[in-house]
Amino acid sequence: MPLCRVFDCKTNTGQTDIPCHRFPAKDLETSRRWLIACKIQWEGSLKNYKFRNKIVCGLHFAPSDYEDDTYSKVMLADGKIEKARPKRLKPGVVPTLNLTKLSDPKPRLISQQRAVRQEKEAQKRTIIDKVKPATCTTANAIVSSSDESHKPGPSIKRRRKKRKSGNATAKEGLESEANGTTSSGMQCLGANGANGTTSSSMQRLGANEAASSSMQCPDPDDVASPSVQCSLPESSNNAVTPLILPVEFHDFPLKKSAQTQISPEMKSSETQTDWADPILHNNSKKQSHGKYPGKQEQCQPPVEELPLPEQPTKGNDHEYCIPTPKRPSAKPLHTPAPTKPRRIEYKEDAEDEEEVPVKPGKKDTDYEPSSSSSSSDEECSTEELIREIINDSKYIVFNSCLRSLIGQCRCHCGSVLLIYDHVDKYSEEKSELGSLKGSMLTVKTTCLKGHPWEWSSQPLIGEGKEAVPAGNLMLSAAMLFSGTSFAKASHMASFMNLRFISEGTKIGHEGSFIFPVVHESWYHEKHTLWRSLEGTPVRGCGDARCDTPGYCAKYCTYVMMEMDTGKILDIETLSVNEASSSNAMEKEACHRLLDRLKENDVELSIFCTDRHASIAKMMREEYADIDHQFDMWHLAKSVTKKLHAKARQKECQELNPWISSIKNHLWWAAASCNGNSIELTEKWRSVVHHVVDRHDWGGSQQYHQCVHDPLPPEEREAKKWLEEGSEAHEALGKVINDNTLLKGINKVNLFCHTGKTEVFNSSLLKFAPKRSNFGYEGMVVRTKLAAIENNMNTGRVQARVQHETKHSGPAGSLRYKVVYPKAKKDWVAKPIYEGKEYGYVYDLIEDVLLRKLAKKKGTDKKFFDPPAKALEKNIAGAENPGKAVVIAAHQSRFGTGDQLGHPIGS
Repeated sequence: MPLCRVFDCKTNTGQTDIPCHRFPAKDLETSRRWLIACKIQWEGSLKNYKFRNKIVCGLHFAPSDYEDDTYSKVMLADGKIEKARPKRLKPGVVPTLNLTKLSDPKPRLISQQRAVRQEKEAQKRTIIDKVKPATCTTANAIVSSSDESHKPGPSIKRRRKKRKSGNATAKEGLESEANGTTSSGMQCLGANGANGTTSSSMQRLGANEAASSSMQCPDPDDVASPSVQCSLPESSNNAVTPLILPVEFHDFPLKKSAQTQISPEMKSSETQTDWADPILHNNSKKQSHGKYPGKQEQCQPPVEELPLPEQPTKGNDHEYCIPTPKRPSAKPLHTPAPTKPRRIEYKEDAEDEEEVPVKPGKKDTDYEPSSSSSSSDEECSTEELIREIINDSKYIVFNSCLRSLIGQCRCHCGSVLLIYDHVDKYSEEKSELGSLKGSMLTVKTTCLKGHPWEWSSQPLIGEGKEAVPAGNLMLSAAMLFSGTSFAKASHMASFMNLRFISEGTKIGHEGSFIFPVVHESWYHEKHTLWRSLEGTPVRGCGDARCDTPGYCAKYCTYVMMEMDTGKILDIETLSVNEASSSNAMEKEACHRLLDRLKENDVELSIFCTDRHASIAKMMREEYADIDHQFDMWHLAKSVTKKLHAKARQKECQELNPWISSIKNHLWWAAASCNGNSIELTEKWRSVVHHVVDRHDWGGSQQYHQCVHDPLPPEEREAKKWLEEGSEAHEALGKVINDNTLLKGINKVNLFCHTGKTEVFNSSLLKFAPKRSNFGYEGMVVRTKLAAIENNMNTGRVQARVQHETKHSGPAGSLRYKVVYPKAKKDWVAKPIYEGKEYGYVYDLIEDVLLRKLAKKKGTDKKFFDPPAKALEKNIAGAENPGKAVVIAAHQSRFGTGDQLGHPIGS
């Protein structure tokens, strides 16, 4: 009959006066609490736990735990039933009464027998390992009675049967020795052979050879001694002084009469005696075959030495009983108790050396790991510990899987860990494992014996209460460095039910640690570039980008780029508060950049911009020493726009087939003029002759005729030439000979263009999209991040095909992508460049973590000193009257009642 599972409770199902209740196997949470109350350990998930025949008696439940059975009371009172129905427990109750504090349940009888048997076998192996078998020159060495190695049988009965046969053989040998005779498998060396009769296989040593020898036997006080050493006194009449060694085999006790006699008269003064158990020798592969004892047999050293407990001797001074070492009780496998969450604290290195950061996936050849794992944190520098955190792989772990893992862990005492339910005090969300701090989970629990146990999913950066989880800080940094907005990242995490940091945490991390790192990194980046350009004429180009289209921009970002290498020299972010209007921000930002470069000895020889009128005037008046050039793409775009406007007129529709050719002619004229403005102007104006099929003309200084080959008659007839003097031809002449355009053409003679700045402005959308609103410092930091990314990825070459496929070219050929722009209305090929490198991002994250360790907050004014006007929160023209006033004056056309607007004239 099943017993109650509460420890030391003897109640079973046969006792009718005490109710018994089965474990609620369908309610795993209640079953788990029952197991904890009963001090029952389990492994793995409770879904696979066998609750069959497991009960808890009613002595452990309070009366309030049972349901009120009014029906049975009424039926008993009426005499309709003789016995009330069994009591039923309320759902979710747990046994709380008469629970013992002991945590170890009684082991089964079969387990006790198995443990005793295993302990005996371990004692036998320990004796053999402790006393090394060697060649024995003594007279009475017990050896195995069989030359055949013992092979364990498949069952316990077969092993016991063989063990009994070996024991019987050993008993016969000992009895024959006591009677003065030995078997062929035994060796007895007496004094001149007078004490016994031996067979042909026995060896004799005379008394004159054994007189100077001594017996070596284990010292009971010296547990580290591998052999038995004891000194035997010499007899005056050269008689044998017996050393009584009562040998007790663990499967059967030998009688005290069965004793071995060892002669003190031996040849060698330092020899080792083989205290051999015949049963153990049968189990060993190497056996003694009665060879001459002077030839030693090597034995493997013991793997594990167990200390022998002291045991008093019996008989005379030379009587010694071999002690039986106790095998330590077997304990279940368990993991060591985890320490508190790993905390990385700042410490200065002994030598201030420049550390080269290691990118994830690359091996640091200069780093040598410590041989001692226990002191690795002390020996490693702070930078190496931070680098280890960055390079460490991170995973997404489900709550159920983590709960299953912790459920299989053990405390340092070997007990099962308890899992409690926790409620987050901020979000009031239930967490089954522990408390949450952003993306970090901390599990604090105890084992069945009350030992505390704590584990955290992330290491902590910093000291004391100011320490922050490394994952939270890295999340804030990674979102900014990758250009991901918090709204998108938090939505993604919420859709996955993934624990994430709050927006306030991210803003705090940015202002204290991330923004200062970006400011400092960009400061060193641009000053390093400036020092490399000292004394060298620089060909620069610039372009502005507003955060919103139209004339309502809040910020204007102007970038100054080195035209040849594509590296950004400097950037300037201007707030609308610092200029008279949004249109004037571009000129002011450009003015600040030119002055700053001049102060830092960066000599601009050429400066290319778009056709901004205010900037062109500023360059003529204030920076006459710099050759101001217009961007070729912007000029060609302006011409094309004017031609399309003329071609929309009914009488000028014949211009449409020529617009694309005229634009290409402008690019060819600027590229082939070799800096000669006169030649450029004449080549540009020659287009009015070519469109009417006239290919040579007069009145020009350097360009008199077309340079193309004579056209074949078929091609000349297929061309749609314009008629000279027609309205279309006259409209084209007005566009070609426009005075403003001719002045602009003179500023493209060096064939400069700002295409790389346009690419940078496009990449800036990754960090600062125009649909999002940012503060002034946030906008500056995102612009600097885009500049750092640009400078770290200049000089990329066009990619090549690695493996030939159906849609790619041959291996090694250049890669292109084919697109269909709506403006061109034709398929075009665009080159594909090699991917960008982002190794610098890991350096920035490392600097962020180190800054947190060093307790540095805020930005030094050396790296970022914004003007006061830029930090004004209100950029509107009127003062804010207050939220309450605005709400009171609010009216809606779509409201009802008081929310409706007043009628006109009221």
